[in-house]
Amino acid sequence: MNKHYLHATLAGLGALVPTLAQGAGGHYEVEDAELVAPSACELETWHSRVDADNHESNAILTCNPAGGFEIGAGAERLLEDGSGYDTIAEFNAKALLAQDESWAVGIHAADFRSHNAGQIPEWEVRLPVTLEPLQGLAVHLNAGWSWQRGQDNKNLWGLGAEQALVKGVNLIAETFGSDRGGSTFAQAGLRFELGSTELDLGYGRPRDNGDDSELTLGLIQQL
Repeated sequence: MNKHYLHATLAGLGALVPTLAQGAGGHYEVEDAELVAPSACELETWHSRVDADNHESNAILTCNPAGGFEIGAGAERLLEDGSGYDTIAEFNAKALLAQDESWAVGIHAADFRSHNAGQIPEWEVRLPVTLEPLQGLAVHLNAGWSWQRGQDNKNLWGLGAEQALVKGVNLIAETFGSDRGGSTFAQAGLRFELGSTELDLGYGRPRDNGDDSELTLGLIQQL
């Protein structure tokens, strides 16, 4: 997703500092306060695997029809503990509330519906904040809430960062969780910019159970 960057402190050195071309997106959970470019779309696909009995495949198409907001729709195909596949549909929208050259604040809302759970909706609202304290570095902060009928509401949190290493290669790391039990999750990976396509290689794990670590391969295609 297109970023707004700090001006280089020294113009003569600015061209030597790698910059970030995209917000995290893809398989990363922490939201950034940035949008797909106006009148453009992007297709995010990824596959995450713990073992033969636990893996998931995802595809989400996101478009910015008018410049001030974006909308997306997608699906997840999930196998958990070898107990049969579930399909989860997702619909989401994001808008910017305020922004400047080095920061932005947005709001993101999503609706998830599991086939195996009888299409009972789960709703999430997040307030993402993106800060760019240095050229080539972005920090994302999230606070949010999740509601599902018959379940306890959850307060969500997340912290992520992106660092441009060299031109076309970014390091991404994040951690996130909720106040309703379950493990805090952390993941990190490299993103390679290949023209209008980006390739993600990631590794993640719950902080209290290294046996559930997962590997992810993802693609982001600008349309």
